Amino acid sequence: MKIKYQISETSRLEPQVIMDKALIQLNAQHYIIENKADNIISFKDDNWQIRSKGTGFRKVDKGSFEITPLNEGSLIRYTYYVSFLPETVITTILVILSFTQSYFIILIDLPFLIQLGVRIYTLKDVSKQMIKRLAN
Repeated sequence: MKIKYQISETSRLEPQVIMDKALIQLNAQHYIIENKADNIISFKDDNWQIRSKGTGFRKVDKGSFEITPLNEGSLIRYTYYVSFLPETVITTILVILSFTQSYFIILIDLPFLIQLGVRIYTLKDVSKQMIKRLAN
């Protein structure tokens, strides 16, 4: 279960310069490069990497950069995915427990749902910053 987001930005830079900057940025953030073609870079996160919770909040699960040449510059299209499987599993278990035990158990689920909302909001902000750095 993944939520798909897409943002775009135009740049005056050449496509190859943007591709090089994207690879440097992805390597610095320890993403795994899955595919590098002429105008597309796809990557994923190493979910088994040991890191702090704050670092995990700022990383997408999977994504791709598509750079399209324009008359003057390039168009950068950044597509990324956020998984909400852990929150879904925990919510389902707690809802079932609340029906069988006590409805107060459902209150335990609120922090997990708030965490998902904060993560989605944080990733939108981080992704906008990332594409701005590539465009400049």
